[in-house]
Amino acid sequence: MKFDPALLIPGAKLVGINLSKEPLMGMDLEQADLTEANLHEADLSEARLHSACLQTADLKGANFSNADLSEADLTSADLSGANLSGAVLTGANLSRCNLTNCKLEGADLTQSNLERSNLTGANLTGANLTQAVLTESDLTAADLSAADLSKAVATRAVFKQAVLEGARAKFADFSGCDFTDARAPMIRFERSALSLCKMERLNAERSVFEFCDLREAKMIEAIFAQADFIGASLSDAKAAACNFEEADFYWAEMDNFKMVKCRTKGVRFPEKIKVACGPKNVNPPEIRPIPLYRRAAKF
Repeated sequence: MKFDPALLIPGAKLVGINLSKEPLMGMDLEQADLTEANLHEADLSEARLHSACLQTADLKGANFSNADLSEADLTSADLSGANLSGAVLTGANLSRCNLTNCKLEGADLTQSNLERSNLTGANLTGANLTQAVLTESDLTAADLSAADLSKAVATRAVFKQAVLEGARAKFADFSGCDFTDARAPMIRFERSALSLCKMERLNAERSVFEFCDLREAKMIEAIFAQADFIGASLSDAKAAACNFEEADFYWAEMDNFKMVKCRTKGVRFPEKIKVACGPKNVNPPEIRPIPLYRRAAKF
């Protein structure tokens, strides 16, 4: 049955409506209720869906390019293969969504909730994920080149085979993440939590880990050539067959950091501070450094 275009207004109650493959470019559906709606392959480019409800909606292959989905609720929606390039998704709830092979180039996902979402193969090139929540999300083979993940929370997320080249991830929480076979040259992790991470065959050459929390991280056959670990905490971390050539560990905490069969040519290691002069039989005061990295979530 053909839908009535007059129903498509801001705040409309459109639960379960079938708008599959419909041309809805530039439509104003602010605060509309589209729960369980069928928008499969619909064209909603440049549409206004601020604060709209799209819970469990079928949005497979839909076009939301340059659309406004700020503060929209897309919990458990199916967005597989959808085009969200340039879309505004600030504060949107995308938890438990299917975003496999989704196009999100240049999308604004600031403070969005992507908890436990499936982003396998998604294109997030240049996306803004500042303060986004990615807890336990699957980003296997996703492209996050030049993306901004600053202050994001991505505990226990999976980044297997993901591309993070040139991404910014300052003061974020990646504790317990899996970076197996990921490519992340020149990524900036300053002051981020990366404790308990799995970094097997990770390529992070020329990357920045300044003042990061890398405690108990597991690094196997990873590439960290020319990486910056200044001030990082590597206590109880393990590295096997890794390339650390010309890496900088100055001021790093390396208590019980085990390096086995690693390449360390040209590495700058921490230097012990020696008191040059002082009163006899007087020890220098004990100084407990305050961690500069983000505190990891407890799990």
